[in-house]
Amino acid sequence: MADIQISVRQNTRPIITRVLRDFRNESNPVAVVNITGYALKLSVKREITDADSDAVFDLSASIVTAASGTYRFTLTPEHTFLPAGTYPGEIRWWTDGTATNPPHDALSVDFTVQAAVDQVV
Repeated sequence: MADIQISVRQNTRPIITRVLRDFRNESNPVAVVNITGYALKLSVKREITDADSDAVFDLSASIVTAASGTYRFTLTPEHTFLPAGTYPGEIRWWTDGTATNPPHDALSVDFTVQAAVDQVV
């Protein structure tokens, strides 16, 4: 089971807002992390064994309020077009803001796409 579950509907534009917590801190795993200067990305793949270069998408987050660890992913239909199912992913972050070196840490994600309901006109 992944650290985080993200559920979206096919061909939608959801906005996912989250708070980064110090989950590896055994004494206070719910403490908020100040993400000033961080870079965060959501990467989703078809299979967990796929290379990073073969990811379905790699989306940068915008920082909403750095001091409270709040960040946001703004998805588009290009991110939610997948057939209904659950796909592996990660939210990765870089404390130096570069997003080029290996990430500082990551959370595993189950990215679930729910089938769109046809609208009857």
